[in-house]
Amino acid sequence: KFLYEKFDNKINIINKDVLNFELNAISKEKIIVYGNLPYNISTEILTKWITDKKKFESCKKLILMFQKEVADRIIAKTNSKNYGRLSIISNWRMDVKKEFDINPNCFFPKPKVDSTLLSFEPKKKYFNLKNPNNLEKITKVFFNQRRKMIKNPLKQIFKNPYIIVQKLKLDTNLRPQNLSPLNYFEITKESVTLSLEGDVIQGDRFNIVTPFDDCNKFEELFTFHTVVNNPRIENLKKWIVSKTLGKINLSKHFNTNPPSEDN
Repeated sequence: KFLYEKFDNKINIINKDVLNFELNAISKEKIIVYGNLPYNISTEILTKWITDKKKFESCKKLILMFQKEVADRIIAKTNSKNYGRLSIISNWRMDVKKEFDINPNCFFPKPKVDSTLLSFEPKKKYFNLKNPNNLEKITKVFFNQRRKMIKNPLKQIFKNPYIIVQKLKLDTNLRPQNLSPLNYFEITKESVTLSLEGDVIQGDRFNIVTPFDDCNKFEELFTFHTVVNNPRIENLKKWIVSKTLGKINLSKHFNTNPPSEDN
């Protein structure tokens, strides 16, 4: 009410949860989003905006303030101590620029932390990931084992990690902070491709989401695997049904016998 009275109803105030609000609902035109994010959920907001295509379609630019320590992680480069999940996810489809640091004395009441203003502009070309949320999952597996060599998280993700190592020409003696963002994009892409073939380890801690936009193509893929008698197919049956929400008819490709323990 105070703001409406102060600006004579020339502004539109939307009082909603920023994590669930669709930015596209504000305007049909490209908009610039700027603000001082709540520091306790700033990384969650940023990650959700970047990985959710629907929320981000209407954004021309983001100008956001973060706690300085968080900002340092966002703009960190490969091989640095601050490099991690935020750096990689932000780098995926954004060009990030540090504008300036902001001293606590600029605020009242005075906070206990320094702040940094960052600007984000969408890249015209970026690595195609069908489901960006998988990038979050991949980077989480790697950076939860930050001090270990990458062969450890690769074994946690892939049943045959050395196929990936050879294909992507990875040095297994490196640690997570030594891999470039492109390395993580490629690993994410491979994890989705191989999950369709049952070559990705699925579980409560790690679960790749595969794209099921082309159901006919997906059925053809599993028809092929049924013909060659892939032993992992039966173990994937329930998982496929849950992910496709019944969009794919598996009855013509699979028998109804429960998977054996050997598989």
